[in-house]
Amino acid sequence: VYVAQNFQAYRDHFLSAFYVWQTGYAVWGGFVFALGYLGWATWRRRLALPELRLIGAIGMPLSAFYIASLATLGRFAAADQLRIGSQLPHYGFVTIDGRQANLATLRGGPAVVNIWATWCLPCREEMPLLSRTYAKDGRKDFALVGVDLAEPASRVQAFLGQRPVSYPIWTDPAGSRKSPSTTLFEHTG
Repeated sequence: VYVAQNFQAYRDHFLSAFYVWQTGYAVWGGFVFALGYLGWATWRRRLALPELRLIGAIGMPLSAFYIASLATLGRFAAADQLRIGSQLPHYGFVTIDGRQANLATLRGGPAVVNIWATWCLPCREEMPLLSRTYAKDGRKDFALVGVDLAEPASRVQAFLGQRPVSYPIWTDPAGSRKSPSTTLFEHTG
Protein backbone atom coordinates (compact mmCIF):
# COMPACT_ATOMS: atom_id res chain seq x y z
CA VAL A 1 0.00 0.00 0.00
CA TYR A 2 2.80 2.43 0.92
CA VAL A 3 4.61 1.71 -2.33
CA ALA A 4 1.39 2.13 -4.34
CA GLN A 5 0.73 5.47 -2.65
CA ASN A 6 4.27 6.62 -3.48
CA PHE A 7 4.73 4.83 -6.80
CA GLN A 8 6.40 7.81 -8.52
CA ALA A 9 9.26 7.67 -6.02
CA TYR A 10 9.68 3.90 -6.31
CA ARG A 11 9.42 3.68 -10.10
CA ASP A 12 13.13 4.43 -10.56
CA HIS A 13 14.19 2.43 -7.47
CA PHE A 14 11.94 -0.60 -7.81
CA LEU A 15 13.98 -3.02 -5.70
CA SER A 16 13.79 -0.74 -2.66
CA ALA A 17 10.03 -1.37 -2.65
CA PHE A 18 10.83 -4.79 -1.19
CA TYR A 19 12.56 -3.39 1.93
CA VAL A 20 9.59 -4.37 4.08
CA TRP A 21 11.68 -4.49 7.27
CA GLN A 22 11.71 -0.70 7.29
CA THR A 23 8.91 1.31 8.80
CA GLY A 24 6.36 3.10 6.69
CA TYR A 25 4.60 0.04 5.37
CA ALA A 26 0.95 -0.65 6.15
CA VAL A 27 0.73 -4.21 7.45
CA TRP A 28 -2.99 -4.32 6.71
CA GLY A 29 -2.18 -3.99 2.98
CA GLY A 30 -0.27 -7.27 3.09
CA PHE A 31 -3.09 -8.82 5.10
CA VAL A 32 -5.69 -7.81 2.50
CA PHE A 33 -3.43 -8.99 -0.35
CA ALA A 34 -2.92 -12.38 1.35
CA LEU A 35 -6.67 -12.84 1.82
CA GLY A 36 -7.30 -11.85 -1.80
CA TYR A 37 -4.67 -14.25 -3.07
CA LEU A 38 -6.05 -17.05 -0.91
CA GLY A 39 -9.52 -16.45 -2.34
CA TRP A 40 -8.20 -16.36 -5.90
CA ALA A 41 -6.07 -19.51 -5.45
CA THR A 42 -9.00 -21.35 -3.90
CA TRP A 43 -11.33 -20.23 -6.68
CA ARG A 44 -8.84 -21.41 -9.29
CA ARG A 45 -8.56 -24.71 -7.35
CA ARG A 46 -4.83 -24.38 -6.94
CA LEU A 47 -5.06 -25.29 -3.26
CA ALA A 48 -6.12 -28.73 -2.10
CA LEU A 49 -8.24 -29.30 1.01
CA PRO A 50 -5.27 -30.29 3.26
CA GLU A 51 -3.48 -27.09 2.26
CA LEU A 52 -6.56 -25.03 3.06
CA ARG A 53 -6.82 -26.66 6.49
CA LEU A 54 -3.15 -25.84 7.21
CA ILE A 55 -3.61 -22.24 6.09
CA GLY A 56 -6.73 -21.99 8.21
CA ALA A 57 -5.00 -23.49 11.27
CA ILE A 58 -2.17 -20.97 10.99
CA GLY A 59 -3.97 -18.03 9.40
CA MET A 60 -7.02 -17.83 11.67
CA PRO A 61 -5.07 -17.33 14.93
CA LEU A 62 -2.70 -14.89 13.19
CA SER A 63 -5.64 -12.97 11.75
CA ALA A 64 -7.32 -12.83 15.15
CA PHE A 65 -4.09 -11.58 16.71
CA TYR A 66 -3.71 -8.93 14.00
CA ILE A 67 -7.28 -7.68 14.44
CA ALA A 68 -6.89 -7.63 18.22
CA SER A 69 -3.63 -5.69 17.91
CA LEU A 70 -5.37 -3.09 15.76
CA ALA A 71 -7.99 -2.65 18.46
CA THR A 72 -5.64 -2.56 21.45
CA LEU A 73 -2.06 -1.86 20.43
CA GLY A 74 -2.74 0.40 17.47
CA ARG A 75 -2.72 3.57 19.50
CA PHE A 76 -0.54 6.21 17.93
CA ALA A 77 1.77 8.57 19.72
CA ALA A 78 0.31 12.01 20.33
CA ALA A 79 2.53 13.40 17.56
CA ASP A 80 0.64 11.20 15.10
CA GLN A 81 -2.68 12.74 16.14
CA LEU A 82 -2.05 16.24 14.85
CA ARG A 83 -5.17 17.87 13.44
CA ILE A 84 -6.22 21.30 12.25
CA GLY A 85 -5.92 23.58 15.25
CA SER A 86 -3.24 21.43 16.95
CA GLN A 87 -0.37 23.17 18.65
CA LEU A 88 3.25 22.22 18.27
CA PRO A 89 3.86 19.27 20.60
CA HIS A 90 6.44 19.47 23.39
CA TYR A 91 8.49 16.48 22.30
CA GLY A 92 12.18 16.50 23.00
CA PHE A 93 14.39 16.02 20.00
CA VAL A 94 18.15 16.15 19.53
CA THR A 95 20.05 18.21 16.98
CA ILE A 96 22.63 16.51 14.79
CA ASP A 97 25.38 17.90 17.03
CA GLY A 98 23.74 16.47 20.17
CA ARG A 99 21.93 19.49 21.68
CA GLN A 100 18.37 19.23 23.00
CA ALA A 101 15.69 20.74 20.73
CA ASN A 102 11.95 21.16 21.08
CA LEU A 103 9.25 21.97 18.52
CA ALA A 104 7.70 24.46 20.94
CA THR A 105 10.63 26.81 20.22
CA LEU A 106 9.22 27.29 16.71
CA ARG A 107 6.12 29.09 18.00
CA GLY A 108 5.58 32.71 17.03
CA GLY A 109 5.53 32.29 13.28
CA PRO A 110 4.48 29.75 10.68
CA ALA A 111 6.42 26.51 10.99
CA VAL A 112 6.85 23.48 8.77
CA VAL A 113 7.83 20.22 10.46
CA ASN A 114 9.05 17.59 8.02
CA ILE A 115 9.23 14.11 9.57
CA TRP A 116 11.47 12.04 7.33
CA ALA A 117 13.77 9.01 7.17
CA THR A 118 16.85 8.10 5.17
CA TRP A 119 15.05 5.04 3.74
CA CYS A 120 11.98 7.01 2.59
CA LEU A 121 12.22 7.68 -1.15
CA PRO A 122 9.40 10.27 -1.23
CA CYS A 123 11.25 12.08 1.58
CA ARG A 124 14.46 12.06 -0.44
CA GLU A 125 12.62 13.55 -3.40
CA GLU A 126 11.01 16.38 -1.43
CA MET A 127 14.09 17.39 0.57
CA PRO A 128 15.78 19.37 -2.26
CA LEU A 129 12.55 21.32 -2.83
CA LEU A 130 12.18 22.08 0.87
CA SER A 131 15.83 23.09 1.04
CA ARG A 132 15.58 25.45 -1.95
CA THR A 133 12.34 26.98 -0.64
CA TYR A 134 13.77 27.49 2.82
CA ALA A 135 17.01 28.98 1.48
CA LYS A 136 15.05 31.39 -0.72
CA ASP A 137 12.13 32.44 1.50
CA GLY A 138 12.07 30.48 4.71
CA ARG A 139 14.57 32.11 6.97
CA LYS A 140 12.50 35.29 7.11
CA ASP A 141 8.98 33.99 6.39
CA PHE A 142 8.68 30.65 8.20
CA ALA A 143 10.56 28.13 10.31
CA LEU A 144 11.37 24.72 8.88
CA VAL A 145 12.88 21.77 10.66
CA GLY A 146 13.40 18.21 9.51
CA VAL A 147 13.03 15.50 12.15
CA ASP A 148 14.46 12.07 11.35
CA LEU A 149 12.51 9.00 12.46
CA ALA A 150 14.57 7.38 15.24
CA GLU A 151 17.63 6.58 13.18
CA PRO A 152 21.12 6.85 14.66
CA ALA A 153 22.61 10.33 14.34
CA SER A 154 25.64 8.85 12.56
CA ARG A 155 23.40 7.48 9.78
CA VAL A 156 21.62 10.83 9.47
CA GLN A 157 24.93 12.70 9.33
CA ALA A 158 26.25 10.36 6.63
CA PHE A 159 23.04 10.84 4.64
CA LEU A 160 23.23 14.63 4.98
CA GLY A 161 26.89 14.54 3.95
CA GLN A 162 25.73 13.22 0.57
CA ARG A 163 22.51 15.27 0.42
CA PRO A 164 22.95 18.51 2.40
CA VAL A 165 19.95 20.71 3.18
CA SER A 166 19.65 24.38 4.15
CA TYR A 167 17.33 23.83 7.12
CA PRO A 168 18.03 22.37 10.60
CA ILE A 169 17.79 18.61 11.04
CA TRP A 170 16.91 17.01 14.34
CA THR A 171 16.63 13.37 15.33
CA ASP A 172 13.88 11.67 17.31
CA PRO A 173 15.66 9.16 19.56
CA ALA A 174 12.40 8.21 21.29
CA GLY A 175 10.69 7.37 18.00
CA SER A 176 7.58 9.42 18.83
CA ARG A 177 6.53 9.41 15.16
CA LYS A 178 5.64 6.27 13.25
CA SER A 179 5.76 7.38 9.61
CA PRO A 180 7.03 10.26 7.49
CA SER A 181 4.82 13.33 7.11
CA THR A 182 4.94 17.08 6.71
CA THR A 183 2.87 19.38 8.93
CA LEU A 184 2.36 23.12 8.63
CA PHE A 185 1.65 25.10 11.81
CA GLU A 186 0.30 28.63 11.75
CA HIS A 187 1.89 31.46 13.73
CA THR A 188 -0.12 30.65 16.88
CA GLY A 189 1.55 27.22 16.83
